[in-house]
Amino acid sequence: SSPLLETNINGAKGIIVNITASPDIGLDEVDSAVAHVYQLLDALKGGAVRPHHLTERETRLQYIDVFLEEAGWEVMTDKGGIYYGKACVEIRVTGMAPTGQDGFCDYVLFGRDNRPLAVVEAKKTIENSDKGRQQVRLYGECLERQYGVKPVLYYTNGHDIWVDDRIYPERRLAAFHSLDDLERLVQRQTRRRIEDM
Repeated sequence: SSPLLETNINGAKGIIVNITASPDIGLDEVDSAVAHVYQLLDALKGGAVRPHHLTERETRLQYIDVFLEEAGWEVMTDKGGIYYGKACVEIRVTGMAPTGQDGFCDYVLFGRDNRPLAVVEAKKTIENSDKGRQQVRLYGECLERQYGVKPVLYYTNGHDIWVDDRIYPERRLAAFHSLDDLERLVQRQTRRRIEDM
């Protein structure tokens, strides 16, 4: 029992989460701790104040770009440009179901081998980030057909970041994964299960 976990945060206008741990802590453990914090916040029923009048572009610039940069990503500014190990914007995908039309991914996080590690669907702050779930899945399917790799799927409104890494159940995160973490996650997707060996 920690006195920090017993502190009453009713009426808080914001929250900062800092997790300090040994270098060998796993992403699962960090995600579990963050999920606990989100459960506490959800229980407060809207205690945190969020600006609701940002456009999607403003949300991307003021929140999502910053969060990607905090995770170590360099966010490129030229639309459609693809760069090794960078967060690229407005990347065209073709053959989106069900119409077969082209679409534009808000962000694609490329690995060092220039294959997509993740795709991020952005929504404006006033919208529920869940509105991006189906769209990011369609983008992921297009990228998988094009590159032969299943990218990790993120959808966010700048406040809630959700991930579907195709390994663990969909969950809310406190931050985006770094380049190294995403490379490990994508590598785990193809790793054989120990009971299959």
